[in-house]
Amino acid sequence: MNRPNPSWPVSDPHKSTILVVEDNSVVRTTLSEMVEQLGFDVLQANNASEALYLLTHHPQVELLISDVVLRGGMNGVDLMLQVERYNLGLPSMLISGFDLQEVQMLTHTPQAIPLLRKPFSLRQLRAEILKFLGSISG
Repeated sequence: MNRPNPSWPVSDPHKSTILVVEDNSVVRTTLSEMVEQLGFDVLQANNASEALYLLTHHPQVELLISDVVLRGGMNGVDLMLQVERYNLGLPSMLISGFDLQEVQMLTHTPQAIPLLRKPFSLRQLRAEILKFLGSISG
C-alpha cells in the first residue's frame, strides 16, 4: 500500500466525501483505504442498489467511484447513468480490470466512458479524483 505524500493536499479546503462502489469486499476495502489516505471521507456500497440508497441519504457525496462489473443486476455504467439522470452535477468515475473496449462490449455502451484501469497507483487515483472534483468546483 502506498503511503500518502504530505505535499498532496486535496483540492478543496473542506473534506470531500466519496462513495466507493465495489462488490469484492477486499478490493472495496483497499480502495476505500487509498481514498482515505488521500484525505477524503469515504462511504462504501456493495452494489448499485446500496449506492443509490446511500446517495439519497448522504447528499454530501461529491464523487461516485464504481467498479464497472457489479453483482445484483445493475452494472457500474448503469449506475453512472442513473446518477446522472437524478443527481445532476455528481461526477462518476468508473474503474475496471477490463480495458475500454471490453467494458463497452460487457455493458453494451457505444460511447466512450471515463475509465481508470485496475490496477492503479495511489498517485494515479489521486490525479483522477482531483480531475473529477475539479470539474464540479471550477
